[in-house]
Amino acid sequence: MRTNKKTQILQAIEEIVEKSGLSAVTYESVSQASGLSKSGLIYHFPSRDDMITDLHRYMAADWDDRLEQIVGCPAAEATPAQRLRGNLAMAAHRATRSDLLVSLDALDHPVHAQIWREVLDKWNPSLDKVGEDDDATARYLVQLVADGLWAGDQLNLVTTTQAQKQALLRAAERLIPDDD
Repeated sequence: MRTNKKTQILQAIEEIVEKSGLSAVTYESVSQASGLSKSGLIYHFPSRDDMITDLHRYMAADWDDRLEQIVGCPAAEATPAQRLRGNLAMAAHRATRSDLLVSLDALDHPVHAQIWREVLDKWNPSLDKVGEDDDATARYLVQLVADGLWAGDQLNLVTTTQAQKQALLRAAERLIPDDD
């Protein structure tokens, strides 16, 4: 399948963020990385903010697509246990620098946060009944384990071996409440 120009540009932007951070995303750097002219970039992204916002959309859609592939159905059709197992499977893949920087960027920008909320709210358990309902509490705890496994190596400056990560994932999976 042929990659369209906008996707090609977004992939180049993600690579720039991975190597040099969000502040390195400029028309010049994206033009150089993508091989497109600045005027070609402006056609797709009238402003730098548009580039960053569309990067969030691109990465959030990719997250959603990968979870759907892992689980085998859209979030709306999956059970709570299936969604959690999907999140644990995603945790088996180490967060990249661009993953973390884009996640942190969303904290300061409501538009970017909303892009991620639309995906994460579909797949992640709700915090609403934590502390009141044992299953809700267990589900949220497993989600926190998944999040920690995903970002933990980067945050703790360690490298979890595949065997260690698999052992932790199996232990977390045993905590998932059965679907009723």
